[in-house]
Amino acid sequence: MCWKLIAREVQTAIWVKPENESCLARNAEMKQINICDTVVDMKPSWKTPLRNCIPRRSAQTNSQKLPPRPEHLSVYSERLRKIGITEEEFSSDAIFWQIKLAIIGS
Repeated sequence: MCWKLIAREVQTAIWVKPENESCLARNAEMKQINICDTVVDMKPSWKTPLRNCIPRRSAQTNSQKLPPRPEHLSVYSERLRKIGITEEEFSSDAIFWQIKLAIIGS
């Protein structure tokens, strides 16, 4: 897997994707994963059926440009609005997880 475990507490685990795509390329070469065709329309990550491929971040050219981690975790994305999540719902959820992270970190 190309994810890094950064925190784990009881039944909660937090994973992050590395910024570098070398892991994806290596796994694709070893036939462990499929890389999505770049012409496939990028859809929101929420409420969509799973596909048998992983998109490259560089293929997501039409996506909203978010600030780097960790700042982008608190920025409301237009992709959320498109699937019916309001800014208020996002803010409420972000506060909930900030509290959870504070508890884990203490």
